[in-house]
Amino acid sequence: MGYNWIEMVENNEDQPEARRWALGWRNAGLMLDRLKKSELQRIDTSVALNRLARAFESCRIHFKPAPHSGLIEQQRWFQKLRK
Repeated sequence: MGYNWIEMVENNEDQPEARRWALGWRNAGLMLDRLKKSELQRIDTSVALNRLARAFESCRIHFKPAPHSGLIEQQRWFQKLRK
């Protein structure tokens, strides 16, 4: 069976196979939703914040911010657009 499911369904080719495929993905989606909910309920907030803090600190050390935010340039563009 090929990968062009829409064409196959439109041509009434392998509709049962396409239905099984769609049902399989729907069931997988439901299982992934349950897994996500379960994982979110088990998160230790203090551990997660600690990990994020270390990642943030690493970015702060290795990637220095630009000397300007770009806000002034953005405002110039807005003024040009208004004219």
